[in-house]
Amino acid sequence: MSPSLDMNATGARCRLELYVAGDTLNSRRAAQNLKRLMEDLIEPVTVTTVDVLKEPKLAFEQGIFVTPSLIARDGERMSLVIGDLSDQELVVRSLEPLGLIANRRP
Repeated sequence: MSPSLDMNATGARCRLELYVAGDTLNSRRAAQNLKRLMEDLIEPVTVTTVDVLKEPKLAFEQGIFVTPSLIARDGERMSLVIGDLSDQELVVRSLEPLGLIANRRP
C-alpha cells in the first residue's frame, strides 16, 4: 500500500507535494512525518502524494530525482526538502518563509 496523504483544504493558498517511490520504508516514514508536521501548520494546505514509480514523467517535470522529496509552494515561492522529513527542524525552517508555520525562533 503506497503512502498517501492526499487532501484538499478549503481556502488553501499553499500546496505540499510529497514525492515517494512506492511503499518503501522511507516513503512511509516521510508520509508519517508529514502527517505529524501538519499538526503545526497555521495555514490550510492542499497535500498531494505522487508515486514516482507510477508517475515518472510528473516527477521529471518537477525536477525530482531523489525520493522522498517534499515540494511546498505558495504560487510565488517554492521550497524543497529531500529525505524522509525526520529532521523536523529542517522542514520547519523550509516552511516558515511560506507562512505555513509560525516563526519559532526568539
